[in-house]
Amino acid sequence: NLFAGFVIPKQKIPNWWIWMYYLSPTSWVLEGLLSSQYGDVDKEIIVFGEKKSVSDFLEDYFGYRHDSIAVVAFVLIAFP
Repeated sequence: NLFAGFVIPKQKIPNWWIWMYYLSPTSWVLEGLLSSQYGDVDKEIIVFGEKKSVSDFLEDYFGYRHDSIAVVAFVLIAFP
């Protein structure tokens, strides 16, 4: 899904298409899975020539934060 935020991260989706990101259940599932599984991993990795933790990479590149899991769960439960 082009609007899930994986191929094109949320920060790079044009403003006139961002509503599709928030309406796509795939984007919420992806954020929930990556945040819950990798959002608290402090292992150092090298990304684009920079050394950073996995959790920092998720927050910097995708905008996913480990503390947003409750919001994601609520949205997925409330989704029709």
